[in-house]
Amino acid sequence: MEINDAPLDALPPLVVEPPWEWEPIVQEGLAAPQVPVSTAWNDYSRSRLWQEASSRGRKDADWEAAAERFRSGRALTDLTPKGRAPLYTGLLLHGPEHLAHELLDDRRYWDEFADVQALGGIVVRHDVKAYPLTMHVAAKGDPEAAALLIWFLSADVAEAMIAGTAEDADRRPLRLSWARTQGAAAVPLLVPDALGRPGPRRARAESMLREIIEAFGVEAARREAEPFGAEAVRAMERLRFPAEMPPTGGDRAPDRLPRILLRGRGAALPAFATRHFTALLLLSRPGRPHSFVDEIIEICDPDSLAEFAWGLCLATEPNRYHWMPDGVLYALGRLGDDGTARRLREAINRWEYWWPGGQAARNALGVFVAIGTDAALRTLHRIVEESHPAKHVREYGEYTLYLAAKERGLTVPRLIDRLVPDFGLDAEGGMDLDYGPRTFRVGFDERLVPYVVDPAGRHRKSLPKPGPKDDPALAGPAHERFAELKKGVRDVAAKQRERLHEAMLSGREWPLEEFRALYVEHPLLRELARRLVWSARQDGTATAFRIAEDRTFADVDDKEFVPSPEARIALPHPILLGSALEAWGEVFADYEIAQPFPQLDRPVHRVAEADRASLRVPGFDGVDVPNADLNRLARGAWSLRTAPGDYRKRALLTYPAGGGTRVEVRFQPGIGTGRSAPDALQRITMVEYVRNGDSRIDREPLPLGGLDAVVASEFLADLTELTRRQEK
Repeated sequence: MEINDAPLDALPPLVVEPPWEWEPIVQEGLAAPQVPVSTAWNDYSRSRLWQEASSRGRKDADWEAAAERFRSGRALTDLTPKGRAPLYTGLLLHGPEHLAHELLDDRRYWDEFADVQALGGIVVRHDVKAYPLTMHVAAKGDPEAAALLIWFLSADVAEAMIAGTAEDADRRPLRLSWARTQGAAAVPLLVPDALGRPGPRRARAESMLREIIEAFGVEAARREAEPFGAEAVRAMERLRFPAEMPPTGGDRAPDRLPRILLRGRGAALPAFATRHFTALLLLSRPGRPHSFVDEIIEICDPDSLAEFAWGLCLATEPNRYHWMPDGVLYALGRLGDDGTARRLREAINRWEYWWPGGQAARNALGVFVAIGTDAALRTLHRIVEESHPAKHVREYGEYTLYLAAKERGLTVPRLIDRLVPDFGLDAEGGMDLDYGPRTFRVGFDERLVPYVVDPAGRHRKSLPKPGPKDDPALAGPAHERFAELKKGVRDVAAKQRERLHEAMLSGREWPLEEFRALYVEHPLLRELARRLVWSARQDGTATAFRIAEDRTFADVDDKEFVPSPEARIALPHPILLGSALEAWGEVFADYEIAQPFPQLDRPVHRVAEADRASLRVPGFDGVDVPNADLNRLARGAWSLRTAPGDYRKRALLTYPAGGGTRVEVRFQPGIGTGRSAPDALQRITMVEYVRNGDSRIDREPLPLGGLDAVVASEFLADLTELTRRQEK
C-alpha cells in the first residue's frame, strides 16, 4: 500500500522552516552597552594562577619606602630595569594592598613590565584593579597576557576578542574560552556585531554566541538580547545551530534511508523533513540531544524510527579511517529497539577484529544502555562474555554493565539475575505448541534441556515435523518456535548453571523477596532452583529447604518452612549442611530429583583437627602429576604462575582463598612458558595456605585452621582427585 507524505500542518514548524535555513538578520547601527569592568572566576583557575605567580618578585622589603621610590620616580633613575622588575612585581604581589593599587595606576612603569607569569597572580590578587595593566600588556601582542583577558568582561575586551589579527586562527580558542567564561553576560557586547554586515567580524561574534548558547542555553541568550528588539531575539534561535550543518546527502540522503512513518503508519515524514531530522540527530551526542529532536520523535512511529536509525548506522558504518560518530550512536540509542541491539551485536563482532574497529565497538557499547530494555542489556552481557579479551571490548563492556546496574540501583550480578528471559513460558514453566489436530507440551529436565510430551503422554526429545494432517498455519510456526526455544534455552541454561555453581562456592545471598521473584516465580529458572537445596539465614541461624512442586518451601523433614521476611537466601555448599547432608540426599532420592550440578553428592573434605595449626597441607608432597593434569586444573579456579625469580617456568599453582589469601601448590622442575610435553611429570614439593605475595619475602604462611570451610573442601577435593588419578 502506497503511503503519502504527511501534510505540512501535521509537522512541527521547525522541520517545515528550520532555523538554520533562515535568512541571516542584518541590523546595522546597533551599539553595545557600556558595562562596568567585571571578572568571572572559578576557584581552580584562581588557585593555579596564584601558585604559578606567588614565588615571583621580592617578598621582604620596606614596602613604604619602595612605594615612595616608585611614586617619586626615583626608581626610574636609581635602578636599572633589571633591578626595578623584582621590586615592582614584589610590591604588586606581596606588598600592602593600598600601595599596590597606587602603583597599578602609575602608567610610567607599564611599558617595561614583562613578567607575564607574575601578571596572572596580580590579576588574581587585585581583580579589576589589574585590568588596565593587563590590557596594556596584552595589546603589545603577548599571547599569555591575552589569555588572562578571558577573566574580564568589558566592551574593550569584547572588541579585542572580535577584532581580527594576523594570528586569527590561533585566537579562536581564546575567543571561545572568553565566551564560555563570561557566559550570558557577554551577549549584549556581541549582538551588535553578530547582527552586523556579513564578514569576518560578524562570523567571530556569531561563533562566540554559539558557544554561549551551547553552554548556557538559548533562553539565557534570548533574555540578554531582548533590549536589541525582536529580530535580535529571533537571531539567537538561528544561532542554536552551527554555521555548517552535518551533510545529509549521499548514503544519508532520505531516498537512501528507510522511510519514517508517523504514528498510526498512515503517512510518512516528507523527504525534506527527514533531511532536517537527520541533521539534528547528527548534531546530537549520547546524553545530549540537540534542539527539537523530541518534538519530531513524538509524532513518528517507533518501529519505523528504529529502522531509520539502523539505516543511518549502515550509511555511516565504521571503516579503516573513522569510527561511528556521536550523532549516529545517539540515534541508535534513542530510536533503537531490541532488534537494533541484536543487529548492533553482529556489527560489533565484525568491528572488534580490525583497527580502529575495536574503538568503534567500544564506543557503541553505550547504545545498549541507552536502549535500556532487558533484551538490550542481555545482548550487552552476551557481548561481554563472547568478546576477545585482547581487544578490550570485554573490559569496556564490563564497565558499561556496571554503569547500567548502577543506574538501576543494582550490582552487576543482581542486574544479570534480572536479565534471564522467560521465553514465553507459562506459569507452570512449560509451553503448549499447537499443531491443530494435536497439541504438544514442552517441559524441561534438570539441566534445562527441553523435552516434548505428545498427546498420548509419551516423552520425546524433540518436536516431530508437521505431518499432512496438521494445520500448516499452526504447525509450521510452532515447529520453528520450538527450534528457537531449544537454541535460546541451551545458551541460557549453561550460563545459569555456572552462575548458580559460583553462587554456591562464593556464599552469595539474596533477599527473600528477590529470591522469590528471580527463582521461585521465574518459569524457567524455577526448574533449576527446585532441584537444589537452599538455606535461609535468619536470627543468626541457617535453615535448609527445598522448593516444593507447589512453590512452597519444605525442610528436610518435608514439613512446610516459612522464612521470615528479613531472611537471606543462599545456596549452601554441602559441607555447610553438616549432619543433615545424608538426610537431604535421601529426600532427593525419594522424590527422584536430579540436580543440575553436583551439590548433595559433591565430595566433602575437611582440614583434620590435628592439622589446623600446621603451616603446610599434608598428604601431597612428593606426588608426581603430568603437565596435562596441571593445565586442566588451571582452566577452572586454579591459576598457573611463574616461579618467583624465574619467569621462564611456571612452577606455582594457586587457588584464591578470599581476604587477600590463597593456597599455593609448588612443583618441580616447572612447566616451560612455551609448548611442553603433556605427559612430562611435575613433582609437588609443597602445599601451603599463604597471604598473597609473589616472593618469599612478602608471602606469609598461615595456619590451616584459618581456611574457610568451603575453600578448604574445594581445593582438597581437586588435589585429592589429581593425586588419585596418578595412583590409578
